[in-house]
Amino acid sequence: MQAIVGAMETHKSLATRLLSDEATRAVFLDVVYELLRRDGPGGLFAARNDRPPTP
Repeated sequence: MQAIVGAMETHKSLATRLLSDEATRAVFLDVVYELLRRDGPGGLFAARNDRPPTP
């Protein structure tokens, strides 16, 4: 999960392209949903909170 969060932060233009296309957005949201379903809400959010703040 940390890899997904890190990739979304590091590659904003790629994330914008991914989320602007309806088909890829749907696939991405399915992946996020599955991660949340498996690990509960603390899993994804905890991964985000483990990262040091970006300047």
